[in-house]
Amino acid sequence: MNIDLSHIDPDVLATCSEVDKIEYAMSQSEERVECPLTHLFTPGLYTRTIFMPAGSLIMSMTHSTRHPFIISVGEVDVISPEGSVTYVAPYMGITQPGTKRFLHVKKDTTWTTFHANPKDLIDPDQVGEDILEKCSNPLIDENHPMQKPWSKNESNSTIINAIGDVMTIEELNTNNKEEDQLCLG
Repeated sequence: MNIDLSHIDPDVLATCSEVDKIEYAMSQSEERVECPLTHLFTPGLYTRTIFMPAGSLIMSMTHSTRHPFIISVGEVDVISPEGSVTYVAPYMGITQPGTKRFLHVKKDTTWTTFHANPKDLIDPDQVGEDILEKCSNPLIDENHPMQKPWSKNESNSTIINAIGDVMTIEELNTNNKEEDQLCLG
């Protein structure tokens, strides 16, 4: 990937990691990949599953918590400031605070993360405020969408709230919004 950084102040550039430079290049592209999400809320736990199609290039947010993840399907190259590794499903690992990853998805991949949710929040955007760091890439304008924490409206999402006695399922699509209620048996 050739990235033209000649217009950027050399002093700013000196403070940037390779991941920052890749993220900047991605921010300049108009191509977006649809990565459907499933958000599951149970008492004290938020579970987030993302499907990433083969061939995708994905930049993660920076996580502020230590939490487990599982890759149940697929194969993905993971590049971080610490180096590069290939994960092949089934795989289970731990994300450390401060982790930010660049992913090259080699095969369709399903990646699930598990986060403590002691406030029993039921909005993925609110949970994101608790478990993600604010994006701090000096190469990207602070008003660019990549500078914001994740949003449930960025990709098609299914939100399952199983905290109370009645489970609700909400489908958030780019064109419509539906909600169904199911009773727990």
